[in-house]
Amino acid sequence: MNRKSIRWIVGGLVVAIPLMWIVDRVAGSTAYRKTDLARAQIRFITEGSLAEYAKVNHRFPLQAEGLDAMVKAELLSPRAIVDPWDHPMLYVCQAPNCSRVLLYSKGPNGIDEGGKGDDIGMVKELSAPKS
Repeated sequence: MNRKSIRWIVGGLVVAIPLMWIVDRVAGSTAYRKTDLARAQIRFITEGSLAEYAKVNHRFPLQAEGLDAMVKAELLSPRAIVDPWDHPMLYVCQAPNCSRVLLYSKGPNGIDEGGKGDDIGMVKELSAPKS
């Protein structure tokens, strides 16, 4: 190899290595942003729409009704029940009469792990009526 070839290779590495580092940081931060967005979306649904639905109906939607009940009640848009990875949010009743529910996203891997693993979720319990 001559000096010109060596300079070209070294120059290419000097440009390529920082560029690869930047691409890795940007791609990695996109995954974190989607995770943060999913957490915010779930919090909005549980603390906002689900709480409002319970206030009006004195209960959470039943398992069979799921999140569609809040879409029908116009508390959520159909897009609001889809996570940042384009998977439908999952709604699970965890107690009799759905007094406690789990709302979660399948997370980045898209595999339903029942709210565990990389799934992103939140449990909400129906508050007793205030007197």
